[in-house]
Amino acid sequence: MAWLQTTLDRVEGDKKDAPQETRLEGQRRVWHPDQEWLDMVSQETYEAIRDNWMPELPPIEFGVHLVSILFEIGPTVSSGMGGGPIEWPHIDAWCNRSGIDLLPWESRAIVHLSKVYLSESQKSSKHFYPPPWTDPESI
Repeated sequence: MAWLQTTLDRVEGDKKDAPQETRLEGQRRVWHPDQEWLDMVSQETYEAIRDNWMPELPPIEFGVHLVSILFEIGPTVSSGMGGGPIEWPHIDAWCNRSGIDLLPWESRAIVHLSKVYLSESQKSSKHFYPPPWTDPESI
């Protein structure tokens, strides 16, 4: 998800005040289904589907609930010099407000997921950085 939600670094020649888009927004902008399908649906339907389109992601075999909790808390937090990983107080606050008590390994896993998300976000801002779920040999 971090790769899709990353805004790419500006390159030489980019206008500084031009709006930036995430990788996902860029993929949605250029998504074009086949013409036969387009002929069968209204413009409003096409735009609604395009605006909610997601590429196929690899399946999560275990711990889907941890990913959901990570995004409920927020995968990263603001820190003095940009983003930072979530920490124990964020998880404690979520547990207290939600009434759900996580097991220690679940809390550690969420902190780890946050760190990986942040790391991947930083790497993904480079224009030719491949999605982490692809095989580097196939690129």
